Amino acid sequence: MDIQERAEYYLSIAEDVFGPRVNEWKFYGVEITEGSTNPHIKYYPESGEIAISLTPKIIDGINLSYQLAHEIAHLLHPSMNYYTHEMDQTIVLNEGISVFFSELILSMEYEISPEDRIKALKMNLSSSYQEAYAFVYHIINKDREIIKKLRSIQPLINRITVNEILSVNPEIELAVAQKLVEPFMNSK
Repeated sequence: MDIQERAEYYLSIAEDVFGPRVNEWKFYGVEITEGSTNPHIKYYPESGEIAISLTPKIIDGINLSYQLAHEIAHLLHPSMNYYTHEMDQTIVLNEGISVFFSELILSMEYEISPEDRIKALKMNLSSSYQEAYAFVYHIINKDREIIKKLRSIQPLINRITVNEILSVNPEIELAVAQKLVEPFMNSK
């Protein structure tokens, strides 16, 4: 399966797990961008297209699976407004979902024990990503469908509110809901 087919496959899994993607942007595909240091979503506002940009150093193996899955999760709810081209502030929930989805893909594709995945997570991700993942893992353990439910109310993850989280599942602790909607700040 080539990288474009893999992206489409991951997207179908992400939509099954988290609900349909916001379809204003046309998914252009995956690009390998020389000189780029981090995988990211790349916007082409003039054509209304969106792409996943990966670095040449991660075009195969477990790193490809992990990073492609991470960006696919972001693709479900792009941060740039299609009409105004303004960017929404990324919240903890958004990054936590992306790490959660990467972990899900790794568990499906590789025979890696949960303990080894957690060890790799701690070695390869900043504490901010680890914390975002832990909060999302916590709410998904309480309600497997919570992200789908939230996205049925507000498809754009970065715009989800504390009240929406608590209305979807009152068992979620207020402090957790508040943390999930905080701006995501990446730290080392």
